[in-house]
Amino acid sequence: MSEAIRFPRFGNYGRFGNQLFQYAYCRAVADRGDSRLELPPWVGDVLFPNARRDDITDRPAAEICSYCQDPGHLALYTREQVREWFTLADEFRMPKIRERYVACNYRGGDYRDRPDLYAVVSRGSIEREAVSRGYDPEDVEWVTDEAQHRPTVAWPETEWGLEFLADWQILLDAPVLFRANSTFSWWAAELGEHEEVFSPVIGDRSGPGDYPFSRGNQWPLARGHHPLRIRPC
Repeated sequence: MSEAIRFPRFGNYGRFGNQLFQYAYCRAVADRGDSRLELPPWVGDVLFPNARRDDITDRPAAEICSYCQDPGHLALYTREQVREWFTLADEFRMPKIRERYVACNYRGGDYRDRPDLYAVVSRGSIEREAVSRGYDPEDVEWVTDEAQHRPTVAWPETEWGLEFLADWQILLDAPVLFRANSTFSWWAAELGEHEEVFSPVIGDRSGPGDYPFSRGNQWPLARGHHPLRIRPC
């Protein structure tokens, strides 16, 4: 096994949810070989005390340049491991917004710009699915990319933009979660202690429309999250 595992372009392959996949795979490989884990600084340095990282050096290393979302990547680590690595620091935890609620995650934004590639699950289909499963619309807390929640506590100042973190904790803490076809809410489902999680069934479809849901944190995510997208380092 190499003395070091290095991901020199970590942070350039998507936002928070994508980075969690990349860190988890690199960490799993490094831990198996008792290797250094050389990554650029990232937001996890302040959010996750258990997420070890070494600075990048010019020493020989095995380099990784991938989205790390292939089922083979996921097979290298367990849910228990990622829950330990991605335990949120106490100073960034905020209280649950309420004791009982149903979190519904709608993802539009950049997905709407590429209807040939991404599935945009309509809000209507999410609402109908929640009602059909017996949930009261009054109990729904929407998390969307159109209007972000504000934190209910004062977080420490950091160099990292944390505009996403209140939304993510709302998804993470929800007793019931209706997930989007995005890595953001996939990780909330994976790391949280939900009573129920429901995922959109995308198949080979793309574009805006109504999609069915199934119980559980299903993988793969969607047509738009092809597991083998790789760029040169």
